[in-house]
Amino acid sequence: MNHKVSIIIPCYNVEKYISQCIESIINQTYKNLEIICINDGSSDETQLILEKYIKLDSRIILINQSNKGLSDSRSSGVEISSGEYILFVDSDDWLETDCIDFLMKKQIDYDIICFSYFRDFKNISLPRKLGINGVFSASYLQRRILGPVQDEIKNIGNLDALVTVWGKLYKSDKIKGKKFVDVTKIGTWEDGLFNFEILEQCDKVLIMDEPFYHYRKDNIQSFTSKSKIGLYKKWLNKFEILSTLIIGKNNEFHTALKNRIAISLLGLTLTEVGNEQSINEKFKNLKIILSTPLYKNAINQLEISLLPLHWKLFYGFAKRESVLGVYSLAKGIQFIQKIKNL
Repeated sequence: MNHKVSIIIPCYNVEKYISQCIESIINQTYKNLEIICINDGSSDETQLILEKYIKLDSRIILINQSNKGLSDSRSSGVEISSGEYILFVDSDDWLETDCIDFLMKKQIDYDIICFSYFRDFKNISLPRKLGINGVFSASYLQRRILGPVQDEIKNIGNLDALVTVWGKLYKSDKIKGKKFVDVTKIGTWEDGLFNFEILEQCDKVLIMDEPFYHYRKDNIQSFTSKSKIGLYKKWLNKFEILSTLIIGKNNEFHTALKNRIAISLLGLTLTEVGNEQSINEKFKNLKIILSTPLYKNAINQLEISLLPLHWKLFYGFAKRESVLGVYSLAKGIQFIQKIKNL
């Protein structure tokens, strides 16, 4: 049966990228699509470009709203969608043209199909290897999204490879009526919370270690790339929510959350290093973060011996609450990231 798939695309000031995104979707080899674009108060030419595509393809639905953010935009798209399956695509990213056709041929009765992606820098495209392939219980994926355990810690670069809502085909009845958490409360990781709660009502998932999604890594204006001052305070709220959600679950979930908290310290440090505050303010914030009991306890139980050398150094400095050490290593990582985008 030729099931309808709803594609939900939140759009905010993406005049440079939205055409590539839309073209990759209207040219899909699978044709029974509903393409929902939410223009989230863009101040550039995004709306005009979307209106051009509406005239070219009747499958496109455009919602114009005042700027409410990524979470609200996605929730709005889910609310009006009519497809039996839902796929999220960020407006600065794009799909391989056979992506949906491939997924629908694999779809038997899975609640979610997860698939891999390319990380697209300015001059290079790198496939992300998930390191996992096959049919799994929803509970297993839920734990993997929460955090790593045992030998999974060896590859912390893949920590969030399964967290995002893009790179997944959902049965619509599993997510209809669900809302994304407002990031003003938790800072980031709304995808992770959404998936964690959705999986509570799921049974079987398929994970395919094959890339069909292109994740643009050189858009410094994207929804997810902006530096956030005071992020560490909001992340405490996020971890409190997660602590509540795993009440009654087995010890592996609790270990995974502690490892998630410890490993997330790197992302938090990179955010502090990249914000617009003075270096004195950055050092002050890092000192507060490193001395926070939640992070201290998580880092103390992290099996640092399993990590590659550079991560051992970073978390060794963190364990000793060395602000200069974690700052210096984060600056080095930031420099490498910039080189990739040249």
